[in-house]
Amino acid sequence: GPQRALLPDTAAYVWLDPDRNKLRGYRARYADGGVIVGDGGALPLKDRSVDLGLCVAVSHHLPDDPLDALFAELDRVVRERVVFLDAVLCPTAPIGRLLWRWDAGSHPRPAEALLQAMGRRLTIEHVERYRVYHRYLLCVARPRRRGDP
Repeated sequence: GPQRALLPDTAAYVWLDPDRNKLRGYRARYADGGVIVGDGGALPLKDRSVDLGLCVAVSHHLPDDPLDALFAELDRVVRERVVFLDAVLCPTAPIGRLLWRWDAGSHPRPAEALLQAMGRRLTIEHVERYRVYHRYLLCVARPRRRGDP
């Protein structure tokens, strides 16, 4: 969707999602858009076959083991950078607590838990936190190479 506007016109944007209805809606809006029905924990892509991986509003839908598998797969398939964005759990934010009650994702996590999970698989280079109604975490990370900390 809106992420396409951030990429150069020469980029091939492919949306991966297990929900065929979401993919149909995307294809209806962007006839030239590539789609893959799949699971982030088992990406149907070759090693180092993607320049940039975008992970937007996914983590709060995944239990811990599938979240770790997602970060491991992003490490495997991405060559350059991973951009991660998701809402985070903040117990002291009343509007956020209310919004989480209605959200379909049942695994909201505090920002620190997400940073720890991501850091086990990827090297985090940049972190931003902001809020609109929810609190959000935006990270830029790079895949690990052998010998990276």
